[in-house]
Amino acid sequence: MIDKHIDLLKALPFALDNLQTNVYIKDRKLRYVYANKHTLTLFGCTAEELNLSDDSKFFPSDLVPILRNVDLKVLSGESSEEEIIVDDGKSGKKVYLEVKTPIHSDNDNDLIIGILGISTDITAQKSLIESEIKLDFERLQLQTIITTTPDLVWLKDENGVFLNCNKRFESLYGASLKDICGKTDYDFVDKELADFFRFHDKAAMQSSHALVNEEQLTFTDGHTEQIETTKRAVLDQDGKIIGVLGIGRNVTEHRQDEDKLRKSEERYALAMQGSRDGLWDWNVLTGEIVYSSRWKSMLGYEENEIGNDLAEGERRLHPDDKSRVLSNTAELMARKTRKYNIEFRMLHKNGHYINILSRAFAVEDETGKVIRVVGTHVDITELKKSEENLKLAASVFTHAGECIVITDANGIIIDINDAFTTITGYSREEAIGQNPRFLHSGRQSSEFYADMWKALLKESYWYGELWNRRKNGEIYAEMKTISAVRDERGITTHYVSLGNDITPIKEHQAQLEHIAHYDVLTNLPNRVLLADRLSQAMLQCSRHVKSLSVVFLDLDGFKAVNDTYGHDVGDELLIALSLRMKEALREGDTLSRIGGDEFVAVLVDLDAVEDCEPVLERLLLATSEPVTIGDIVLNVSASIGVTLYPQDNVVADQLMRHADQAMYVAKQSGKNCYHLFDTAQNDAVKMQEASLAAIRRALDNQEFVLHYQPNVNMRTGEVRGVEALIRWQHPERGLLNPIEFLPVIEKNPMSIEMGEWVIDSALSQISQWQTIGLNQPVSISVNISAIQLQHPNFTQRLAKLLAGHPDVQAHHLELEVLETSTLNDVVYVSKIMDACMALGVKFALDDFGTGYSSLTHLRQLPVKLIKIDRSFVRDILDNADDLALVEGVIALAKLFKRDVIAEGVESIEHATTLLQLGCDYIQGYGIAKPMKASDIPTWVNDWKPDVNWQPVKVWKQD
Repeated sequence: MIDKHIDLLKALPFALDNLQTNVYIKDRKLRYVYANKHTLTLFGCTAEELNLSDDSKFFPSDLVPILRNVDLKVLSGESSEEEIIVDDGKSGKKVYLEVKTPIHSDNDNDLIIGILGISTDITAQKSLIESEIKLDFERLQLQTIITTTPDLVWLKDENGVFLNCNKRFESLYGASLKDICGKTDYDFVDKELADFFRFHDKAAMQSSHALVNEEQLTFTDGHTEQIETTKRAVLDQDGKIIGVLGIGRNVTEHRQDEDKLRKSEERYALAMQGSRDGLWDWNVLTGEIVYSSRWKSMLGYEENEIGNDLAEGERRLHPDDKSRVLSNTAELMARKTRKYNIEFRMLHKNGHYINILSRAFAVEDETGKVIRVVGTHVDITELKKSEENLKLAASVFTHAGECIVITDANGIIIDINDAFTTITGYSREEAIGQNPRFLHSGRQSSEFYADMWKALLKESYWYGELWNRRKNGEIYAEMKTISAVRDERGITTHYVSLGNDITPIKEHQAQLEHIAHYDVLTNLPNRVLLADRLSQAMLQCSRHVKSLSVVFLDLDGFKAVNDTYGHDVGDELLIALSLRMKEALREGDTLSRIGGDEFVAVLVDLDAVEDCEPVLERLLLATSEPVTIGDIVLNVSASIGVTLYPQDNVVADQLMRHADQAMYVAKQSGKNCYHLFDTAQNDAVKMQEASLAAIRRALDNQEFVLHYQPNVNMRTGEVRGVEALIRWQHPERGLLNPIEFLPVIEKNPMSIEMGEWVIDSALSQISQWQTIGLNQPVSISVNISAIQLQHPNFTQRLAKLLAGHPDVQAHHLELEVLETSTLNDVVYVSKIMDACMALGVKFALDDFGTGYSSLTHLRQLPVKLIKIDRSFVRDILDNADDLALVEGVIALAKLFKRDVIAEGVESIEHATTLLQLGCDYIQGYGIAKPMKASDIPTWVNDWKPDVNWQPVKVWKQD
């Protein structure tokens, strides 16, 4: 039966072998049958050498009888507790406390089959507490070993039934050993957790080694611990699994320490890379230094532009600060100081120095030697500038101190300085315990203070002006800075405010603003304030759908008063008249003196033009009534110009100019009256000016292009030529027709420039078509305006243009003249045309029949071609009158031996009818639309006459 006890002990080698206690078993013959590792080490033998040996092999001969007597007493049924002294062969004598307990058989006969012995070295304990502690072992069995460990220890059989456990385990289940033994986990915990324990028990019993698992267990007193459990199978002497032994160690604090260390390392890494402050970490032993990304970016560098080199930081120090920084660092390294808090300057990448506030601390090893230095850099450049600005502002008030107020987190004042009392009039006793709102003047809204607190809570800082009230009731202005003070957890603990009484400055500022915005002589708003009020009034007009009137008033005869009586009298007159004119206005209107004897009034909230007329009449009356200064009676009047907004929808400055222009009209109309600005005429002028400017830019930017519309000879099937039609390739509006821009420049010199550009471009195009070789030569007809044709130098300019294209024959250019352009002087125009035809060019009379057609034109003008206007051709298929008119023009042209061409031919039917009437030449969409120059060659080569036109029989009289 002793073998079973040995098997149970062997199941605990990983626990018993780590005990600093000797554990062994002897049989009834007093032979050793088991010993733990500590005992084998003491004896200096192996387990095999120990087996069935007795004490004579390991103890001195004089001690063997003593040990034997004790063993015999134990075999008789008594437990034994003895102190013995042995020699371990190294340090001399040692005192052991040895406890021996008989081992009983499992049978009911209570037979003693062996001895369980436990001995512990108590040499040190005896020397320290020998007089205080008396060891009293009554009975020490196997349970003693298990009970003394602080870990959870339990033993189960192969079915999960508890065989044993220690006190620590009892506290887990809240039951005694007696109540636990014979039961399973299912009797103490819920089924899910019991299934989990049983699963791991089975796994341990099936494994050849110990299984380790970590679990979170809740004890009966409610507290929870992280337990690392080790379970191992218990085998009998035949190697059969008879149970499982479990040991649980509390690793809660260990895991917490590990987690804290991990989080600390993560926070440190994040701080190094993500802190708004620059961080550096100097390893003194290796010399390596690590700079955070923020440290580098603070100096204007990217991550990879600065290496981890101590010299990198040192050489960027300002020369005047370097020795001081190195000295402070040396003192910290030598532990002469534990405080490293220093300001200095460092060179930024772009060449300027920034101000740095650096704090650092030293890290020591166990010997007190500094092994690391960790520090922060804060860019305080802007703060330094702010400090300098505050000092500069404070210097203005040499006799005014800066008041300081400190409050708690709830805004209750806990401290003030003397300047606070000087400025506010409240004593320290009256202020402490108050909220600063007791100073509020009421001049600032609740929204203002809400925004202030919002900024404080978000940014921890607020700066601005406050209007407060002194103890005597006087309102004063204060420039205030409020900062939140936070503790190490980031929680606001206090607020600190610093303020300066800037009332004198505000009063002076108000005086300056008055001077800047009001006329010194009349105290009326000046031009600056007038502009602001006019702008505000214009905004109100837009919101309330109202009108306003700008009234420009100039005194008539004021210069004569100045010249006759002097400037002093003139000034008195201006003052008197300004008072009268101000009384003539309504509430809400503004009267301003803008200089000399010129005044401007802004009349607001008008529904119609008529609403301002009574005010204008009162102004005329106010200025025209006599003014007595001393014994001098003065008589002047006023000329008034008026414009209305938004009817005159321009900006404020232009409204003033328009009213000024209207005033000059009033002066020219006899003075002492008012004139309303004509917005329609002004808009037309502005539109004309804008259009001319746009056309000028288009000419300069070469935005004009020529498109070409072919005209053909129906009788022969030939392409007679093309008409050049100008277009504007507008950058925003796209391709524009001539009607969009030609009327604008009709009487402008630009029309001549544009006409010459068209002729030059047409000649260039003829040259290009000749170069590529068309199937037949193509002429280009160009329209010329009356102003261009009748220009004195037209012939000379045309000759110069032709000379610029020597490869182009002049007869390929045909100039089309509007019939109306020749009416002024037919003889003069005829001479110009003769001179041009001498150069080789041809002429055509365009839009024949739309003007005052005269046989004189056909007789005197040397034109080769007459063009029938499209307005007559369009309806010849449906309108008999138009058909007769066209037929008459064709007959008239033949009578004067002129060729005739019909414009606006929209269909083949139109063309066939014209051919039958004797008109061979046609032009219009029925033939081709105007096209780009690049498309003409293809069209010319592909064009064929309609089959209905051929053959055309020409009947002749015999």
